[in-house]
Amino acid sequence: MQLTINGLASKNIFQVSLADSDLQKTMLNLFREKEIPIASSCRGERICHKCVINDDLLSCAITVSDFIFKHGNIVDVSYL
Repeated sequence: MQLTINGLASKNIFQVSLADSDLQKTMLNLFREKEIPIASSCRGERICHKCVINDDLLSCAITVSDFIFKHGNIVDVSYL
């Protein structure tokens, strides 16, 4: 399985291959582990609201599997 991450500001596109072990991680943790830049000053505690993806989702509040189930495999990050 693979995610496509679109950097809307930079026009960069990242292709991320997912292992089964990635599915239960939050999107924020996945981005960090794959070294994809993402803003977050609260370290995933759902306070700062800087880690927004797809216009209105906090990447620290949704697992990879839930994201894929509800939104598909394309992630948009406006500032990236």
